[in-house]
Amino acid sequence: MNIRTKIDLKDTLDKDFGWRKLELSQVLLSVKGSIGKTKNVALRTATLLLYAHWEGFVKCACTAYLNYVKNQSLAYKDLPNYLIALSLKQKLVLFENTNKATIHTQLIDYLKSCDNDVAIIDDSNAISTGSNLKSTILKEILTTIGIDYTPFSLKANLIDEQLLNYRNTIAHGEFLKIDEKEYIKLHAEIFSMMTSIKTSIENAVALDLFKVNRSIAAP
Repeated sequence: MNIRTKIDLKDTLDKDFGWRKLELSQVLLSVKGSIGKTKNVALRTATLLLYAHWEGFVKCACTAYLNYVKNQSLAYKDLPNYLIALSLKQKLVLFENTNKATIHTQLIDYLKSCDNDVAIIDDSNAISTGSNLKSTILKEILTTIGIDYTPFSLKANLIDEQLLNYRNTIAHGEFLKIDEKEYIKLHAEIFSMMTSIKTSIENAVALDLFKVNRSIAAP
């Protein structure tokens, strides 16, 4: 992934979101069109795919955004604290895990003098869903890139108790009967959150909200 321009990022997000939107639309049509015993099979399959696209898009979109920011080659002084923290993550981990005063001092010296250094952001492993994108992990991911989690906190129960719980039950080979109306509502809510995250990232890039003293607000 090598996203250098706003157009590159928009194209990446549009492409990834587009195929997911198409497949989810087809999944929903399959659910609505199925009858009899095939109905619950369609609902179980749809739930697995809905979760897969939810996790996949969040990881892809947030990673693409960080890749774009990385390629802007901004100095530490130009970045908000959440991106500075991400850039210095390895140094901070070393600071926490060692008892050596020399390493502590070196890091403090660096922090006091690195304002003009170009921040190196490792986007390859920064976004981790842990294969279980529950609400607490979503909060950490959005905080990593500066998106306000507050609007999504209202959906925590839906993410954890419905989507993730249903997905895990099905994935572990257990039988689960899913109500069609409940799935259709869940489908709409998850797709809405995917859209919101995409829009938030696009706004951040359009307005350079990843620079110092700015933050990304969810629409």
